Amino acid sequence: MNTKIEGAFQGIKVLELTRGKSGAFCGMVLADNGAEVIKVNDAGRGPAQVDPHYSILDRGKVIYKHDINFDKENFISLLKMTDVLINDFELSE
Repeated sequence: MNTKIEGAFQGIKVLELTRGKSGAFCGMVLADNGAEVIKVNDAGRGPAQVDPHYSILDRGKVIYKHDINFDKENFISLLKMTDVLINDFELSE
């Protein structure tokens, strides 16, 4: 049985780098409408461990957990594979 949702964003790959609920909600809406959303979380403590409501916002996403030594090459290779970047970090972070 194929559980992949088809929708308006079918075939679109999204990289989600978010900490807040607004970014997570944006990724959820895209995933709900067929996009493949790859979310990058801290390996130690992701948002869902802080607030259980994030589990709902992470539905339909591929969760990639990285450690503190997540290197630039891995990030660039992930970025090159995607069409859209969701980011809610400030420039200084």
